[in-house]
Amino acid sequence: MNKSIMLVDCDSFYCSCERLFSPQYQNTPIIVLSNNDGCIISASKEAKELGIKIGDPLFQVKGVCTKYNIKIYSSNMELYTDISRRIMTILSTYSSMIEVYSIDEAFILIDSKIHKNELITLGHNLRNKILNNIGIPVSVGIASTKTLSKVAVKLAKDSKGVECLLDNNSINNTLNKIPIGDIWGIGKSRERYLTQLGLNKALAFKIYSKKNILRKHGTKVLLQVQDELNGTISFQIEPNKYPKQQEISFSRTFKSRINNYDQLLKILSSFVSILSQKLRRIKKSCLEIEVLISNDYKSYSSEKVKLSNYTNDTRKLEMEGKKILERLLLYNSSVKKLGVRLMRLIDNSEVQLDIFSIHEDLNSDVLMSTIDNINKKFGDNSLYFASENKLMKKKLVKSNYKSPSYTTQWEDLPLIL
Repeated sequence: MNKSIMLVDCDSFYCSCERLFSPQYQNTPIIVLSNNDGCIISASKEAKELGIKIGDPLFQVKGVCTKYNIKIYSSNMELYTDISRRIMTILSTYSSMIEVYSIDEAFILIDSKIHKNELITLGHNLRNKILNNIGIPVSVGIASTKTLSKVAVKLAKDSKGVECLLDNNSINNTLNKIPIGDIWGIGKSRERYLTQLGLNKALAFKIYSKKNILRKHGTKVLLQVQDELNGTISFQIEPNKYPKQQEISFSRTFKSRINNYDQLLKILSSFVSILSQKLRRIKKSCLEIEVLISNDYKSYSSEKVKLSNYTNDTRKLEMEGKKILERLLLYNSSVKKLGVRLMRLIDNSEVQLDIFSIHEDLNSDVLMSTIDNINKKFGDNSLYFASENKLMKKKLVKSNYKSPSYTTQWEDLPLIL
């Protein structure tokens, strides 16, 4: 075997990050909520055994959480991103060919002639190193392709943490038990198409020989996935830096249509303020702003504007956002949904200052920093712009169960007394 692909996937990653600094909940069922404390985006094994599912709204499972003392956390992306960076740094020491696929998983190309038993030992060593150095449990799947490594890592989560699928008999026995819809790359529409062909199991799809029929589905992805199941690499490892966040957005659908211009402006200002605060918190600036409105659930109107320079200044973003909203409202008398998106983000350290506005930019940084520090010290919305709707802004962002940012904020460092 000249090449093998190792997939490292963190177990219930967000929950595991929370347990790092709250070891008393090591065996306690835990859930982590989406932005605004809406839906469940991560659940520990113990929570899943109680019937909790990813995507469940919190209000629907609140009774179950109370009954079984399920620990609830608001999402803390600052903490999760930093822990992820540390894990990816360890993985990069094993190979230069590493693809960070998401915040909690990465593909590694093992480009050498290593025996199966040695690969398994390597997987266990890597798993133990991450657990000992960082404290996050991971599962490792090893195979000849990305798709098969996805299958292997699912098996690893239910076994000893490492699974190797390299010989054809093991692969076929495994694929014969897996529904076709559980294979990576097979979405709902492709699943329906394949089941209509009688290909209910992954093995049946793997050995299906009528490629011309698969082509009729109008996509080459099916043939690529089939090749991968047969051990031929179709999806290459793409070495990259840690994927950078390209945009952030905030939107809400209202109970009833709003046709009051001043009220819409205040709502827009609140959205922009929330997003610009987030930009500064993650030390980024944006170059584009987009505003979206809708007066029903089918059609949308939007407009995007490129700024003169990168910024995270609430005032500048609010001014541009208002101009866009005013133009959009010329063709829409009422609004059911409003959204704002900030795009083309870069790190503040990469922003090139305009020589003609450098003094203004520096003053802007000082002002925004002062506002953020006051709100941090005396509570959110202690200081805000008059154009904002303070009461609505408080209701817009819920984070009632958020843990401290232990690894990125000095004031949040845990104390040992």
